Amino acid sequence: MAEPRDTVANAVADAHIVLEPVETRVFELFKAVACSLEGEHGSVPTMRVAGGWIRDKLLGLQSLDIDITLDIMSGRAFAMAVEHYVQSKGLTDVNFKLVAEADQSTHLNVATIVVYDVEIDLNSLRKEVYNSESRIPEVFDGSTLDDVARRDLTLNALYYNVTTDTVEDWDGRGLIDLRNGIVRCLGEPKLKFLEDPLRVVRMARYAGRYDFKIEEEALLQAQSAEVHAALVHKVSRERFGMELEKVFKAKNPVACLQQLADFGLFRVLFELPELYMLDDTEATSKFPYFPVPLYYLRHGEVAEAALAVVAAADKAMKDRDEPIPLEDQELVLLAAFVSPFWGYVCNKSRQVIHRSVVYTVLCHSLRLPKSLAEGVSRLLLAAQEILKVSRQWITRCYPLPSLTTNPSRTSFQANSDALPNMEQVPEEMQLALGEAMLAAGEHWSASLLLADCFARHFHAFTLARFLPSAMISHWVEQSGLLGCHTWAPLLSGKDVALRFGLKGPAIGQALQAIKRYRLLHPTAGLEEVVSWYQSQH
Repeated sequence: MAEPRDTVANAVADAHIVLEPVETRVFELFKAVACSLEGEHGSVPTMRVAGGWIRDKLLGLQSLDIDITLDIMSGRAFAMAVEHYVQSKGLTDVNFKLVAEADQSTHLNVATIVVYDVEIDLNSLRKEVYNSESRIPEVFDGSTLDDVARRDLTLNALYYNVTTDTVEDWDGRGLIDLRNGIVRCLGEPKLKFLEDPLRVVRMARYAGRYDFKIEEEALLQAQSAEVHAALVHKVSRERFGMELEKVFKAKNPVACLQQLADFGLFRVLFELPELYMLDDTEATSKFPYFPVPLYYLRHGEVAEAALAVVAAADKAMKDRDEPIPLEDQELVLLAAFVSPFWGYVCNKSRQVIHRSVVYTVLCHSLRLPKSLAEGVSRLLLAAQEILKVSRQWITRCYPLPSLTTNPSRTSFQANSDALPNMEQVPEEMQLALGEAMLAAGEHWSASLLLADCFARHFHAFTLARFLPSAMISHWVEQSGLLGCHTWAPLLSGKDVALRFGLKGPAIGQALQAIKRYRLLHPTAGLEEVVSWYQSQH
């Protein structure tokens, strides 16, 4: 539905978008396609880019998240028109591709295409109607004003009119809020949040990512019990997990998490098991910086501690000279955030990480991918062992003197300037480090960084040369253990049973003994391992 000319004129904002060369090529192609449709439709379709692309462009940020709305035809129809135009004109450099659409989007007549290697979503203008039982609205064809009204925030309700090369602010507050750093709901905040409570989480992410201030009424409603109840009622745990992943991948995850804490949402997002206890097997142990058992603490106090650890981890990564892979950054921040829950178990699973509260919260409460929940748990297990070994090394290499020995202060200062002698590492320490490396796998460097973070942030005085990485890294490089998580087993369970005549649990015990021997003797081959085992049994 085309808008009246005066309404459109009133929406044009005093702002300009600077296009990248590839964006110019895309939009020029679309304008040519739109003009070719005038005879068929009686007018030229108006194309507008909505949402995150224009917001980020106006903030001077790069974005290729292009979402285009059309006023007199569906996204699918326009996609077909683009394909026909490209083929009829022989434009082979466009590299047109139609992306398969999700089943749940079929009725919307939307389309996703790729031109000039840029992925673009195409939609018609829409009107959304919500009911009290679902955050998924009924969708109808609508006007531009209807399309504006369905947006969550004023800064997301700006449009770039491709046809006229102008910015449109239909609400009238979007550009002002963007300039002033204000996150404001488009419409009444309580109604917006009750329609789709996940908007609260997204609002926190925007405020944190851009370091914007949330408008007072929106903040008040985001903290309300009614909105929190709607989150529990309307939003699946899977969506909670998806939004939380976006938080940890955001530009400023600490600020995003702080916003969630200010909303009082940790109790809603992080659903702890009804029954959990400290791990009496000592396979996992709570970190020393968090001495008070969780049972005695309020959610807000746990959240405060979690945020402090994340802030320390985030700073540690930003202070590093060498770049850290994005996957490692996410793992470190997520592990730091849930570290107060480490050392607690809630089931009797045979696998150490699967019985931990951390794994249960990530995998079952937030429905994060199992691989991510396991990765975070393994990182914490590795950091736990690294910290234990580093403390043992400090105690071993720097023993407290006896007053009766009348030690020389000068000799102590000289000894403290050198790294501990790692040439003769006790077997129990080597085994502990080997197990930590197996647990961390390809993320070994991330586990060292996490251990450093814990050591530096939660002890009053920690010199750089006494951090776990400084003491351990050189020895690890010389140990032959790097990459031990990729070692192929020398003997299978069947091999052990046949060679040594073992049955039942004895087979697993033998495999564990062989694993420990290889961690102590990284260059050992099959014959050496078999000979050793036979000599011991």
